[in-house]
Amino acid sequence: MKTTAYAALICSAPLLAGCISVPEPTVLHMSELRNKDFGRYPDNYQAIIKRRLAETLIDPDSAKIAGFTPPRKYLRVYQDFKTQRLTYYPSYAVCVRINSKNSYGGYTGWQDHVYFIRNGEIMLGGDPLHIKCGSRQDFFLYVEPLANIEVRP
Repeated sequence: MKTTAYAALICSAPLLAGCISVPEPTVLHMSELRNKDFGRYPDNYQAIIKRRLAETLIDPDSAKIAGFTPPRKYLRVYQDFKTQRLTYYPSYAVCVRINSKNSYGGYTGWQDHVYFIRNGEIMLGGDPLHIKCGSRQDFFLYVEPLANIEVRP
């Protein structure tokens, strides 16, 4: 009996999904996004990141840094599902390759870390997973996966 109920539920789900209407997507243009206020360009980005490493690493003196990428514009776009209101989080993204010691005294191995800087401060809540540190792009755009947004050139 249970299997029949589950089968009926699974078969009816696509029928119910067809009853949902999706509003038209919000259209954003790349030219508009590139011209957002990203804050002051971080000329001293290496010092800003080294200061953060000194504050957060277990053994900051042991940290080995293989290099920094130059700061590149990064824009996160979020959409409130109830109001459809967009929120923009512009900053500069800097990739750093770091090998530092863990709490056992051993090196963790080389890892790429991404820091998001705005007006001389490191911003929290960045999503480094989608940034390719080896990329030569000068602009990164992250749109929330379920947002109803269409980006046009």
